[in-house]
Amino acid sequence: MKIKKLEICGFKSFVDKTVVNFDHDVLGIVGPNGCGKSNIVDAIRWCMGEQSAKNLRGRSMDDIIFNGSESRAGAEFAEVTLTFENNDNDAPIEYRDYPEIAVTRRLTRTGDSDYLINRTLVRLKDVTDLFLGTGVGSKAYSIIEQGKVGLIVSAKPEDRRMLIEEAAGITKYKARKKQAERKMEQTQQNLLRVGDIVSEIERNLGALKRQAAKAERFLSYRKELEDLQLHEASHRYLELRAMSTFGDAELEEASRTAEETRTTLLVRDADLETTRSELQSAESFLDEAQTAHYGAENAVRAEEAAIQRASDRLEQMRTRETAAAEEKQSLEASAEALREEMAGIEANVDVLRSDEREHAATVEGDQEALLVCVEEHRVASEALAALRQLASTKQSEVAAAEASLRGFERRKEEFETRGGRLRVEKENLDFEKAEHEGRARQLDREMADLRSGKVLSEEEKIALELNLTELKANIGQSERSLEEAKVETTKKRSRLHALLEVQTRLEGIGHGTKNLLATKDPAIRSLLVDRFEVPENYSAAVAGYLSARIEEIVVNDLDRGLELLRSLGEGKKGRATILVDHPQFVAGAMTLPLPESEGVLGRLVDLVRYDAADEPLIRSVFGNALLVEDVGVLRQIQGWNGAIVTLDGTVSHSDGRFSGGTGDAAAQGFLDSKRETRELSEEVVRLDEIV
Repeated sequence: MKIKKLEICGFKSFVDKTVVNFDHDVLGIVGPNGCGKSNIVDAIRWCMGEQSAKNLRGRSMDDIIFNGSESRAGAEFAEVTLTFENNDNDAPIEYRDYPEIAVTRRLTRTGDSDYLINRTLVRLKDVTDLFLGTGVGSKAYSIIEQGKVGLIVSAKPEDRRMLIEEAAGITKYKARKKQAERKMEQTQQNLLRVGDIVSEIERNLGALKRQAAKAERFLSYRKELEDLQLHEASHRYLELRAMSTFGDAELEEASRTAEETRTTLLVRDADLETTRSELQSAESFLDEAQTAHYGAENAVRAEEAAIQRASDRLEQMRTRETAAAEEKQSLEASAEALREEMAGIEANVDVLRSDEREHAATVEGDQEALLVCVEEHRVASEALAALRQLASTKQSEVAAAEASLRGFERRKEEFETRGGRLRVEKENLDFEKAEHEGRARQLDREMADLRSGKVLSEEEKIALELNLTELKANIGQSERSLEEAKVETTKKRSRLHALLEVQTRLEGIGHGTKNLLATKDPAIRSLLVDRFEVPENYSAAVAGYLSARIEEIVVNDLDRGLELLRSLGEGKKGRATILVDHPQFVAGAMTLPLPESEGVLGRLVDLVRYDAADEPLIRSVFGNALLVEDVGVLRQIQGWNGAIVTLDGTVSHSDGRFSGGTGDAAAQGFLDSKRETRELSEEVVRLDEIV
């Protein structure tokens, strides 16, 4: 691909949109120092995917955006577009049909960064893949800036190798190879996870089978329950139907009784009216008798007053007679003088006596009349009491008849309500009867299906009996395997406890390191050996390379770690080494191609296992160390930028030193102990699942 033009906007000193056309094979840009010639090369490198602000002569990526001047405000974004001609079809296959390919990179002050190919958003990886093998790129040989020639001339062979490989066009194949290896590794991890899932499913298979058996029993019980409910509903229907018939008969009897009671009540109402008329006549007669009684009583009282007056007068007369007798006695002496007066008095006495006799006869007649009136009053009172008693009896009978009528009316209403409720229940029962009949037909069809499936069930029964025999044999084998697994689990768990106790006691660790770990300060994370794991066949090589560094302590706070070291020295408790868990690390900084000599096994850091969060720490510890088979291969490798380690632990350091022999047993023991602990833990878990 050939660059056709370059468009710059807001990049460093190019605040306005600037277009540089590459019309000729050779194009020169001249100008005084500081006019921005190098900014054009930086713009090309940045557009091709450069990620280091230092290589762009800045402290951070924000420095590439025009920051403003006395007369111009700062830009809000920087954008560079490179347009390539695709006449020779060197581009990847997905862009081969385009006559021109425009690569754009845009960065805003908010930190948003975009890559575009032909105005379509893409990833940084897509831009890098576009330039692989074409000789164009942020680190390719096609961009030779100030000082680049001297750098290439004085570079080490392995540094020049990358330029040669780029010129040969094999860089993209190596990149694809790494990508394929990463995908294979991810696939392997996915397979491991799938295996874990399969084992988990197999472990749960027994429980699922038991649940399926429970579900089948539940279905059979539910079917039996439905049959029982249907049987109960039929009995209930017959009972309700009998109750409905009995209620209808009782309702008819109650209606007939109510009609007879109503007729009797009408007759009694007529009798009551007659009785009321007689009572009214009796009351009229009683009023007349009472009026006559009152008149007779008044006459009696008048006669009694006259008799009282006559009695008083008679008493007076007797008193006067007594006085006259006394006076007669007193006047006997003068009898002759008073004879004439005495004769007159005797005449008057005779007259008064005749009057008295007349009055006595009159009083006797009045007394007889009074006795007659008293007898009539007594008879009238007895008749009135009899009439009142008859009226009270009739009123009681009327009240009883009215209460009975209200009771009959209430019972009639109850019977009508009950009849309505029975009619509703009858309708519901008719509806349920239709449903039960439909259910019965369905059950008949199911029964026919079950009868047709009975033959298959017999065949399945025979197969299940055969399977049962096999399962019994498998149970015996499983019991034997269970005993073996229990014995093996006990052995593995004992070995695991022994290893954990050795690791807890920190046997083989220096006095200072033990004292520092004993503080249990929050800044202390762990020993360096706890941050990674080494395969068994590489433990000697890693132990030889790290040697005493195995005892280094990882901390998350450097200042606190230095304070702990100072307190260790003040207390004379030994010596220890610390390192931070977040050292400076640039991804891709150690990606030099491996030597192609026979016996090169790879970078040592790629052969150990560690957590992704510890990648900066592990890469800073192992650096660019290379693992080879033996010393013979080590002697053949020249110019490697880093240490070279053999499988037996011989180390060739980058400064020319060599180390080997014995003395790393403690370090190797720590590595093997950590690996064996993990393997035993997994084995114990696996055996526990088997048990």
